[in-house]
Amino acid sequence: MLVIDRVAVAELARHHHVARLSMFGSGTTAAFDPERSDADFLVEFSSASPSPFDDYFGLKEELESLLERPVDLVTSQSLENPHFARSVARTSVEIYAA
Repeated sequence: MLVIDRVAVAELARHHHVARLSMFGSGTTAAFDPERSDADFLVEFSSASPSPFDDYFGLKEELESLLERPVDLVTSQSLENPHFARSVARTSVEIYAA
């Protein structure tokens, strides 16, 4: 399991207009490999975001820097595939909510 600094992540989330941020995938399970695993996050941005593009890429870059590993940042709108949505729901852990 990936251990994260929730206070630091909450600061990033507020700065990038995040409404909700959840971690999913191997980072929330015993399958996490500190040497090879990336970090997977599901993000929902606030409708008040002045620049969703900048918020998305800024958050991704800053999470990668904070966690010192690649980050896959998935928006809630991309959960159209029911198989992927179920997979995310199975391992999802909420990290931040505005």
